[in-house]
Amino acid sequence: MHVKQVPTTEAMLFLDSNHIQGKLGSKIKLGLYYEDRLVSIMTFGGLRKSLGSNKKEGILNYLDFAMKKIQQL
Repeated sequence: MHVKQVPTTEAMLFLDSNHIQGKLGSKIKLGLYYEDRLVSIMTFGGLRKSLGSNKKEGILNYLDFAMKKIQQL
């Protein structure tokens, strides 16, 4: 297993398939890969004004986490 940044297109497809809310815009997308397959993802972005925060240089906010759905038998 290894962790690396996930390209935007791959992240959007993964979140659409595996997260109840689907894709969400983010600056940083980190994925856990097993045998070169994305199995989970965490996304981060700037502080959100809607939550009472102003953007600050070098500070990120955790946005989403999703794991690959297990196929039902």
